[in-house]
Amino acid sequence: VPLPVVADKPEVSAQDAAGISTLLARFTTPFNPGKRDRTHNLTLAARSISGVIIKPGTKFSYNMTVGPRVLQRGFREAPIFVRGKMEPGVGGGICQVSSTLYNAVLLAGLRVIERHPHSRTVPYVRPGRDATVAYGLRDFRFENTSSAPIGVLTRVSGARLTVDVYGAPGDKKKIDIFTGPVKWGGGAGMTTIVDGALRPGARKIVDKGSRGASVTVYRKITAPDGSVTT
Repeated sequence: VPLPVVADKPEVSAQDAAGISTLLARFTTPFNPGKRDRTHNLTLAARSISGVIIKPGTKFSYNMTVGPRVLQRGFREAPIFVRGKMEPGVGGGICQVSSTLYNAVLLAGLRVIERHPHSRTVPYVRPGRDATVAYGLRDFRFENTSSAPIGVLTRVSGARLTVDVYGAPGDKKKIDIFTGPVKWGGGAGMTTIVDGALRPGARKIVDKGSRGASVTVYRKITAPDGSVTT
């Protein structure tokens, strides 16, 4: 019986990946491995983006690559920011992966399309260097503006998460990231909630507030001829 056959060609071929040989950028952030559920989510998300190859002119979506953060896919409950408050949520910890990737992308000289800051500062990167994500709401996306395909590799070792961006030798750039002065806002506001479970006159701190911060991040690119673009 003659069967109709249609070739299903891969989006990325071995030939596309052959030129990926040079480390374009590397960024590392620390975490507390004692927070096991958060570490589990972080590791799961890091594995999801490791090995991804992005062709020139192609856009990368963190949410599309990592997928929904649900219990059925192996994610666990860990603290997340919800409207400025710390609450339990499935997938807590994956924003550290998107933030680490964001910094590696900046250092690789790629174009950031979508990036959102957290509602509060985070301990693993400086103010202005984070990238929060929420499936279906907020994404981290960038475009491969290099002349050749790039590859992303991640490594979780001990208490450190590392994201590497590899590409062709000709796309290697000298890039420095720096921030202007951080302008901290006033003291955090306070909300009092009546809790009938506490004894009369007793007070309990549910969550410590934090000051707001305003900061500008700069990317300084030095070309081979010595010219500088900021």
